Amino acid sequence: IVDEAHRTQYKSLAENMRAGLPKANFVAFTGTPLLGRERKTNQWFGDYVSEYNFQQSMDDGATVPLFYQKRVPEVLIQNDDLSEEFYQILEEENLDEAQQEKLERQFAQEVQVIKRDDRLETIARDIVYHFPRRGYLGKGIVIAVDKFTAVKLYDKVQRLWKEELKALRGRIKDTPNEVEKARLKKIVAYMHVVQMAVVISEEAGEEEKFKLQGLEVARHRQRMNALDEHGHDIEHNFKEPEHPLQLVFVCAMWLTGFD
Repeated sequence: IVDEAHRTQYKSLAENMRAGLPKANFVAFTGTPLLGRERKTNQWFGDYVSEYNFQQSMDDGATVPLFYQKRVPEVLIQNDDLSEEFYQILEEENLDEAQQEKLERQFAQEVQVIKRDDRLETIARDIVYHFPRRGYLGKGIVIAVDKFTAVKLYDKVQRLWKEELKALRGRIKDTPNEVEKARLKKIVAYMHVVQMAVVISEEAGEEEKFKLQGLEVARHRQRMNALDEHGHDIEHNFKEPEHPLQLVFVCAMWLTGFD
């Protein structure tokens, strides 16, 4: 009985197990079956015995519904082979650093378009406008294509956040409408409370690598590794609904299995 039918269950160790136990039946549990062209999960373990899908989980109250809202900016890349090539990438979930570097080399043009400074500026402006004006002010995770982009987006949002606060104070001062004034004051009050952080994995020589990109990572690393006065780390505080840490910038951490 395999508790997670992951990549490790499809390679040499799994083959050796089957050779050593030729008459065994293999049963696997998985929340992330590989459903690409090769359908590897089904190849190794056969058809489904039982399925518990997303809708059933929502109906039972175990999972919250997932909503997608298309936002700016769109990227138009003419590459007829792109979707076919990405099938293979999607089958290799949880890319390690070497795999990510290989991916960036393979799709260098596409990655550079995604990381363009003017595009990141547009995204940062959208975050600054949208985040404090949502109906339900829950916490948020900004997922970037790599560590450098996560820090760049954080820096841009921080700068634009201050500019937006200044602009809102001016509007509050100038508007004669009391209802509008109250609405703007509510936005400003929320923006004053919000804390943000970068959450990325640590690597050797990272300060020099970020410095070459014109970025500073030491203060982010210090915060990621620090404990607050209650002995709580950054992950605990982000999961705490009342804690002011409301928005984090990531690229690979906190994406899977993070409640």
